[in-house]
Amino acid sequence: MAEKDLTFLARQPEVAEAENEATKSEEAEPGPPSLGSIGHQWGLCRRPCIYHLACGNCTKGADCGFCHMPHGERVPKLDKQQRTVLQELGAGELLALVLEPLRAKVAQMGLEENAAELIELLEMERAGQTSVLKNNKKHPKLHCIRKIMGRMSIAGLVGIAGYSQTGTDFRDRLTGAVEKMRGQLQ
Repeated sequence: MAEKDLTFLARQPEVAEAENEATKSEEAEPGPPSLGSIGHQWGLCRRPCIYHLACGNCTKGADCGFCHMPHGERVPKLDKQQRTVLQELGAGELLALVLEPLRAKVAQMGLEENAAELIELLEMERAGQTSVLKNNKKHPKLHCIRKIMGRMSIAGLVGIAGYSQTGTDFRDRLTGAVEKMRGQLQ
């Protein structure tokens, strides 16, 4: 009888594990923890939710427009002087500066097809600007800005493209292209 008890006890973890696996497979795939988390794995999510970060919960839950997923490292940001340098650039120069790391990031993630409309929008807007990318090695801050932009997410780079003095129509189209891309990747 002691042998039966030992055999039963030895099998219990296996049985419990099998039951857990069966339960997991029956459950539907969980969606993103919040609306702002859509596209997180591709760098298309929105900024982290401060309530979720600080308290571990957000009163808006899944309806929150900010990301509830963990962001491993600190999100790279430009400081005030760097943002001022970008605002002093012409719209064409700024968009050319953003397109370089954006194309690299999209290619690295294999999202060329999904990002085609976004890239095309930025290229068309850049082509419509009178300013062309000049020899920008003159400005010492641009080297640091390029390095930071290389570490930014797709959403962060698109946000910088919004700094260009192109007007609200362009920003609205840019936002629409990003939202469409997020919807395709959902």
